[in-house]
Amino acid sequence: MGVAVLLLSGPLPAAWPAGVSQTHDMEFFLRYFVELPLPMAAIDWALDELPPEWIVMAANKAHERGLGFMVNADPHAGADLAGAVVVVGMEPAARRGSTTLRTMAWALIGPTSAQPLLDADLEIGSIGQRRTQLAVAGRYYVPGSRTHRHPDRGTAQRVGEATIKEFVDALADLVLRRALGRSVSAAAIA
Repeated sequence: MGVAVLLLSGPLPAAWPAGVSQTHDMEFFLRYFVELPLPMAAIDWALDELPPEWIVMAANKAHERGLGFMVNADPHAGADLAGAVVVVGMEPAARRGSTTLRTMAWALIGPTSAQPLLDADLEIGSIGQRRTQLAVAGRYYVPGSRTHRHPDRGTAQRVGEATIKEFVDALADLVLRRALGRSVSAAAIA
């Protein structure tokens, strides 16, 4: 099951496209962070310098991992999600106090429906002169089907956590490589 991820540039729309259902049986607030051994300015700069397609590839890899867990929990989920693609949008950085935020969203767009997967903030914050925290915090919506088959709530929570962890870990690796001047290739992400 292949999943394509597209990156939308510019501000996110105020609402999802017409016809998108925003009712969900299972949604969770998730937060995952990593600490990076560089000052906040270096991490912010490196994140701004990453090609958007690399962020898309990291999101794609994380989402595919989450879908793999969903299919393990419910073998019928794959058929319900076939033909869907993930669209990723991220707003430019905004400074709020000691934190830089980039609002982001992922949506699953299928042949006949669309649903949000993630509404979150990508946060960069200093935790000392030479340490920075990179975090994603927000709402994760369990990918569902028109028949609303879902794994139990505990499994669904763990799937969301694993998805966000995969994304933040991959993004942290890309940002560190860029900040330290190491070469990064798209193959490193895939």
